[in-house]
Amino acid sequence: DLHRADGYFGFKNGDKVRTIAIEVELNRKTSAKYCGAAEGYSDDDRIERVLWLVPAKSLARRIYSVMRKSQEVKREMHDFILVEDFLNSGWDAPIWGGPDKGKTVQTLLDEFAGGRAVEKADTLPYRLLLDSRRSPIKSKKIENPLSTQGIATD
Repeated sequence: DLHRADGYFGFKNGDKVRTIAIEVELNRKTSAKYCGAAEGYSDDDRIERVLWLVPAKSLARRIYSVMRKSQEVKREMHDFILVEDFLNSGWDAPIWGGPDKGKTVQTLLDEFAGGRAVEKADTLPYRLLLDSRRSPIKSKKIENPLSTQGIATD
């Protein structure tokens, strides 16, 4: 019954590994699910930040409100980004709410990495990574998406 994030960013900064959990929340869940996730993250010292990608500010407000009501949440660590902003701006998407409000995703990642975490947003195939189709169409781009982005795949 433990909650598991949709993904993680891990950065080695000196002797310390810093971790950001990624939650892509496209559909509303029950309050109990959000409370359980918040409590799990709050208790896990390995995760310093949770980056939520949500389709609307209303869902971000609901998630935040439910988590704040939980008596078990011990630290402020949840940041929210709108999916549309991420699709339009990539790593330059603004953080809409949370302890890093006003920063961009790039700035947050750079801070956790202790330097430049991502060189150039437009060279990364993030739109392909967000493709949720179970059976993507057959094309050279889908077969080897990184090679078309100028990224070595050997």
